[in-house]
Amino acid sequence: MNAQRRKEIDKCLKAANEIQKMFENIVAAAESLSAQIEAIMEAEQEAYQNLPQSIQDGDKGLTMDNAVWMLQAAIDSAEAITTVEFNVDEIIGNLEAAKE
Repeated sequence: MNAQRRKEIDKCLKAANEIQKMFENIVAAAESLSAQIEAIMEAEQEAYQNLPQSIQDGDKGLTMDNAVWMLQAAIDSAEAITTVEFNVDEIIGNLEAAKE
């Protein structure tokens, strides 16, 4: 491999490392978001459970119960970000091997 292509690979390696850092920041933000939403959901769920049965079965109770379900869906979506298979190490390893 000539020097020019090695330099181009070095640029790609730099970009891959930047992507990895950005992804790590996204995962950390998603974990924080998930925790915040979970705290809200737990408070809403507790408030719902403390309502008399007659109110739980009414419009207000149904609205609160729906909110809990929607908050859980939001948590699931945020957690899905943290479980995405994203392996920049493999990209970096392949680029480094190509330089040899």
